[in-house]
Amino acid sequence: MMWQCSWCKREYSSQEFLALPKVQAVPEDTNPREQHGYIPVCLCGRVFHGEKWKLQQVVGSYWVSTVHLELNHGFGQEQLWYETMIFKGQGVGDGEDEYCDRYTTQEEAEAGHKRVVEALQRGISPKEIRGSVTP
Repeated sequence: MMWQCSWCKREYSSQEFLALPKVQAVPEDTNPREQHGYIPVCLCGRVFHGEKWKLQQVVGSYWVSTVHLELNHGFGQEQLWYETMIFKGQGVGDGEDEYCDRYTTQEEAEAGHKRVVEALQRGISPKEIRGSVTP
């Protein structure tokens, strides 16, 4: 497994990632080991998981979210660091996912996000988008 910082793009093996310095996940925790635990901090100073690169936009009754995954989802084949998803509803947890596509670079993710938003604005359903915008 490979991890990547959302900001400096430095990559870490799982062993390197686990060896990074850590901060409490929730600063108010009185016993982090038994509560929310710790989060790794990249050598650039950014905290993993909480400070991700992302684009988010509501289009009608859909919420489009494009994020940096931090964990390579290519699983040994290709580098897939970014993901665009469409959710029915207007925020996290409002509904089930309707669409998912993954990308190698931030530029591809930005372009994919834009294509998905424009398709929804033209009235194309998430199920129809799947074949029409996947790079």
